[in-house]
Amino acid sequence: MDLAISNKILSKMLSIIFIGLLLMLGTVEAATSDLPQQIKVKENQNPGTLVATVEVTGSNFPKLTLVGDILNYLKVVDNLSCTNTASCNKFDLVTIKEIDREKVPISYITFIPKFTDGSEGNICNFIIIDENDNHPVFGSQRYKATIPEDFPVNNTIPNLQITATDADEFPTLKYSLIPADQNSKGIEHYMKIVDKLKGVITVVKELDYETRNFFEYIVQVFDGKFTSNASVWIQVEDVQDKPPAFIHSCSVEKIKENSNKGTLITKVTAESRDRGIPNDIGYEIINDSCSAFSISNNSGEIRIESDNLDREDPVIDKLNGVCTVEIKAYEIKNNQKGDSVTKNITIFVEDVNDNDPLFNKKSFTAKVNENTTKDNPVTINEIITVKDEDTVEYSKFSLSLKTLDGKPFTALKVIPVESVIETTIALSVNNPDELDYEKEKQMTFKIVAEDKASSKASEANVTLEILPVDEFLPQFSQQKYQVNVSEDKTVGNLITITATDDDSGKDGEVTYAIFGDNSFTIDSKSGTISVSKKLDYEKVTFYSLLVEATDGGNRKATVDLDVFVKGINDNAPIFRPKFYTGLLKEGKTSFEYEITVQATDADKENSGNSQVKYSIVNASQSLSNSFSINAQNGIITPSNIDYESLTDNVIQLVVKAEDNGKPVKEDTAIVNITVLDVNDNGPQFQESFYNISIKEDLTEDSWLLNITAKDNDKTSPFNRVNFRLKTQTSVFRINSEDGSIFLSSKLNHEDKSFYNLTVLATDGGTPSKTATTEVNVIVEDVNDETPELILGKTNIELYENITVNSYITSIKATDKDLNSKLIFNISQETIEINGKGREVNKNTIVPYFEIDHNTGNITLKEKLDRETFERIILKVEVSDQNTVVGVGTATGFLTITIKDINDCYPVFRENFTLLNLVENYPVGSIIATLTATDDDKNDFVTYKILDSSNKFGINDKTGEISLKTELDREENPNITFNVVASDSLLPTLSSTATVFVVVEDFNDNAPEFQNLVSILPVPEDTSVNTTITTITTTDKDIGIHANVSYTLTVSGGNSPFKIDKITGEIVVISELDREAVDKYTVIITAQDNYDYKNNFQKPGWKENTTTILINVTDVNDNPPVFKSDKYSENVQESISTGIILTVATTDEDIGENGKVQYSLQGKESVLFKMDPGTGVLSIASDLTNKIGVKCFNVTAKDQGNPPLSSTTSICINITDINNNNPKFEKPNDTITIPEAVISTEPIMDHSSHIVMPSFVFTLCQF
Repeated sequence: MDLAISNKILSKMLSIIFIGLLLMLGTVEAATSDLPQQIKVKENQNPGTLVATVEVTGSNFPKLTLVGDILNYLKVVDNLSCTNTASCNKFDLVTIKEIDREKVPISYITFIPKFTDGSEGNICNFIIIDENDNHPVFGSQRYKATIPEDFPVNNTIPNLQITATDADEFPTLKYSLIPADQNSKGIEHYMKIVDKLKGVITVVKELDYETRNFFEYIVQVFDGKFTSNASVWIQVEDVQDKPPAFIHSCSVEKIKENSNKGTLITKVTAESRDRGIPNDIGYEIINDSCSAFSISNNSGEIRIESDNLDREDPVIDKLNGVCTVEIKAYEIKNNQKGDSVTKNITIFVEDVNDNDPLFNKKSFTAKVNENTTKDNPVTINEIITVKDEDTVEYSKFSLSLKTLDGKPFTALKVIPVESVIETTIALSVNNPDELDYEKEKQMTFKIVAEDKASSKASEANVTLEILPVDEFLPQFSQQKYQVNVSEDKTVGNLITITATDDDSGKDGEVTYAIFGDNSFTIDSKSGTISVSKKLDYEKVTFYSLLVEATDGGNRKATVDLDVFVKGINDNAPIFRPKFYTGLLKEGKTSFEYEITVQATDADKENSGNSQVKYSIVNASQSLSNSFSINAQNGIITPSNIDYESLTDNVIQLVVKAEDNGKPVKEDTAIVNITVLDVNDNGPQFQESFYNISIKEDLTEDSWLLNITAKDNDKTSPFNRVNFRLKTQTSVFRINSEDGSIFLSSKLNHEDKSFYNLTVLATDGGTPSKTATTEVNVIVEDVNDETPELILGKTNIELYENITVNSYITSIKATDKDLNSKLIFNISQETIEINGKGREVNKNTIVPYFEIDHNTGNITLKEKLDRETFERIILKVEVSDQNTVVGVGTATGFLTITIKDINDCYPVFRENFTLLNLVENYPVGSIIATLTATDDDKNDFVTYKILDSSNKFGINDKTGEISLKTELDREENPNITFNVVASDSLLPTLSSTATVFVVVEDFNDNAPEFQNLVSILPVPEDTSVNTTITTITTTDKDIGIHANVSYTLTVSGGNSPFKIDKITGEIVVISELDREAVDKYTVIITAQDNYDYKNNFQKPGWKENTTTILINVTDVNDNPPVFKSDKYSENVQESISTGIILTVATTDEDIGENGKVQYSLQGKESVLFKMDPGTGVLSIASDLTNKIGVKCFNVTAKDQGNPPLSSTTSICINITDINNNNPKFEKPNDTITIPEAVISTEPIMDHSSHIVMPSFVFTLCQF
């Protein structure tokens, strides 16, 4: 065949075959499935968990397959419900393993299933749902912070951000703060986590370093299921916030008045109450009531300052010898006085016997008649007094009379013979025989006053004149004379009294004299007595006068004359004094001291004429209404007075006093009241703010402006205004008196171009009142030879313990400018180099040196520390302050090398160490190593432990800490002890680190049952699934070791109870019947170490058992049951008493539920009665003629709640007895009988119509 033809035939055949294949393939159905777009599964599901069943459709029975990452989690298995696996089109997707979402890279996996026919299914997302199966994790197990004790309340602690993470999805973490030591009472009140969603700690209570300087908390984070803990240590730094306090000093001291100047009286001591950084204390006296003492400002010793301490000094004597010294103790900060405290010391100046008793004069005269009698007084021409200036204890003295040669003088006696402090002396006759004019006309003796304590004495001479007496005395005609006289009697004769004398001649001539009062005179020859001056009844109502008659021999006789004055109403009230003064503070309603005006009326007391009442008749400045007066007692009372409204600070009141006489008599007095200004007005600025512009080159001390303020108070110091700058600044100052503001330091516009000053105006009141105003200062900008710096020694060596403020070196400079003003400075670009030759971080250093800007003297400002740096390179500069153009500054360098001393304390790597130890940790094991370093050269460290629990030891060379005795978490879950590191140089320095041991639990305690009842009553009708009690236990262990599970068994039989393994709830699982079983002995077993999550008992558990007796209590579930279904009995109608029958029942219940009460029902029951308790039936009423069967019901009811009952019937047959006579129905009847009636025919039949008993009738004839 031709080749071309063959190719054509082949091509057609292939086309036909291809078309056939296409047709055939067009009939094949591609596989599909009902695989959902999402398949969700919770993590932690067990392997083999069914997650989806997929049905696949399509020809050729394709099967489902998985490819890709999904195969790590799911697999396809045949659906178990298919019977024909060859043609089954359902497939199960099950998990291969337990899935942990946190280990899956992403939370969902996208996959496309494959089918065995080569086709693909729809996209499906396999989503793993997160479960809360991870504990929160803190970023650190221990957080530390340091804050000052004055840290503001309600502020969060900076740089203390406590954070925790949780591997679960979208965790909600809540933070809380609890004390690490539950025995630290009150610590929970200082700090809290306010926002539970943030681990930020807020201080909520004021801190006090002296009370508590360290806080330890446990911060807990809770994710809704799991809780994690971390420790927080917060150290409180001391701040100078407390004034000093006096200690160990007596408040009362005594000193003798003759003590020498400089004598130590006492010593007061005060100390700083800031324990962290205590200051030195200085002392001063701020008030000394006696101005006699001094105090050392360093030691607090109080000494006598006065050259002559005298108890009798007027100032001290006025205070009764009690001196009050007010001491101030103050803290010294930077050579300035700081916080202070005051204390009063009472010093008693004790008297010594340094004064003699002294007479008021050295000599006196006296006279006495020679014929006087014993004890008669001696006339002394002047008053004699004796006084001892000492106090009572040393001012007792005795008095005696002595001759001039020191012998006792016995003619007279002295009164008194003893006294204290001061007395007036009288003399009386002791031995009248010694007084004889003819023997001795004059005697001289002395009075001796002798100090009883010291025997010191003083003397006064007395010259005694003895008066002669005649032989015959003049004789008066009466023993006594009396006369009445009106007080208004004019001067003139009153009475004449005469005496006779038997002496003759001149001795018989009598002359008269009168004694007693100079209101009366007597004619010496006639004896006529006259009124010599106006009498006043109100002053004297009675005069006792002595009329003396003297003869020519000078013998005398006397007689009493009583003059009675009669009064009239002749006196007006009189103010004494006429002028009064008072002090009144403005705004007060009472005087500084009470003002009481007083007028007296010389008329007779308690009469109407002498009764006085008071009133205010006038007041200056129209202020009558501002005062009132008590009409009876004259007390004046003010009302509120405003000092500033007065034209004069003295208010004059005219006060009137009038009596009740007729006519009324009156007097007036003036009361001048000085009103004292008080500080009731504050300063007021004329402007609320001031604006000023100044040039920056303005020289120091330049005047800038005046601030003025006024105080409306009228008097000083209340209206005296002082000014000061409230704004803390060294640039400006203000004149405190006139408000002038001056420039204090150089300005620099480039440093600061604007100042806002607050000016405080203060008046002179106590307390003062203040006002403020603002001053805005704008510094305006201003702008050849550069100064030359002359350095002396540029390399300087210093020991690191050099004292602060020591002089180091000095730099000098010159400037060719005539008006140059050179200022020296130490540049801030100071370089510090440590012992390794490296520069020190600028943030860790402070400026240690300062330079006197004017002299160039460099002094040490801060304490040096070689361990911080070994070399300091100071850049010093000098500047011309008047430079307008140019640099104006020159610089140089000083190198300062610091030499070492032993001043470094060993430093622990960590001041606080937290250790977690299981309580069964082996004794002798090393639990930690604490090391400390010392920056001093050639120093090594040794260690010792301070452990009050005595459970730990330490290697003194290596710092290894080991366990000495067993731990018991239940006894002490937390143990804190200190490790002391000491260096080897002298003086030895040491540091302390704190170790906090958290003892972790080991299961060494069995559960203990709590609140158990040994007998548990359960009602028999308790429903199935009812909880009848809950078993609770405690376990001294914690965590899983304290997780308890429970089991229950019943002794000797099946149990109608079960117990929840976790909660301990005991539940009824089958019906109870007391009548079948009335008690169960239940044994409860509690085992700890139970894994709640995985539901199994972990090895190492401990258990405890207990037994409970469950008593099934009765309920009323059985009615009473009669022993007979029916009761019957016969009784004759004649029976009236007795028991007919007794009904009986049984009730399986007990107690009240089984106690039966009987009752009758039915109308026939009224004939009977039944005892409700015994069931005894007896007759209740007469049965006569009640013939027949009487049926009724009896009910038995128990006493349960609710009660149950049963009923049965009782039939009683009442039988007849013959106890009635026959009785005609018609006792009288007439009948008619026909005559032809046969005799056997009944004439009448009474029983023919009723059933009657058998009667026998008899016919009787009447």
